[in-house]
Amino acid sequence: MPSLMVSVPTYGGGIKPACAEAIGNAIDVAESAGLLDRVVHRHVGGYGIAHARNIMARSAIDEGVDYLWMVDSDVVVPPCALVHLMSHRAGVAMGWYVRGMSDDGATCAIRRGCIGFSDSYAAGELVEIGKAAEPVVAVKGNGLGCALFRPQVFQKVPKPWFKFVDHPDGTAMGEDYWFCKQCADARVALYVDARVGCGHIHDRVLEAR
Repeated sequence: MPSLMVSVPTYGGGIKPACAEAIGNAIDVAESAGLLDRVVHRHVGGYGIAHARNIMARSAIDEGVDYLWMVDSDVVVPPCALVHLMSHRAGVAMGWYVRGMSDDGATCAIRRGCIGFSDSYAAGELVEIGKAAEPVVAVKGNGLGCALFRPQVFQKVPKPWFKFVDHPDGTAMGEDYWFCKQCADARVALYVDARVGCGHIHDRVLEAR
């Protein structure tokens, strides 16, 4: 059975209780389904998010685990998260959530084939896709608040795997979309399982619905 490393970048504020409880519930469900043999926790704090993610990726390679599951400290995953994400055996399989500060249900999941990283799925669209016979969409990019990786992916994707970029015109690209861009350059496909809608704790909990 596969081994799993769970990593949460904690910045310095710690893991929010709702996040920690949700991770534990998802692991319990996956273990009850006979999907996991070993679970390793490697939470990374005290660094910027990009550097923390790079440490996580390197740790997963060094540890020799089958999967690395990154969960942000302000994301609340559903109990089914691991079961669904592991079912694809993909290099990168992700859940989704509503963007912080969003009042219109815009998610971090970016449509494949679009220009830039602004054409995102609406929460309602992903909810409906999650009810379909094929609940998975290939995406151009996505937030990495709930992302399951095969560590072999990091041997295909050029370094730095995660990097925050400030452009001369004042716009910025976060480390998550940078990674997605690196995946595109390496011809690594990215998938979002629409059944894995997560809560996003911001000034209020943004539910995946």
